[in-house]
Amino acid sequence: MIEGHSDDDDETGGIEYFSVKNPDSQDIKNGITYEQARRKETEFFSTKAPWSNLDWLYQQRLGTEKLTRRLGEFLSNLIAKR
Repeated sequence: MIEGHSDDDDETGGIEYFSVKNPDSQDIKNGITYEQARRKETEFFSTKAPWSNLDWLYQQRLGTEKLTRRLGEFLSNLIAKR
């Protein structure tokens, strides 16, 4: 799990959690591309319990694409405040 902080997230005390699934060592040895890894990650979270059974709100915290989007928003907000 990766932890991030948000000033406007009172329910979690300002902490946001994301789960990502990175390629395994065999996929890396086989030269998996970034795009292939993201597709496998999306398939994993959408088909494997308990991840696939989570409420919509929690599913918004699954995957590298959602994490990078949130980190981009967070960074933009920090830059705008300075």
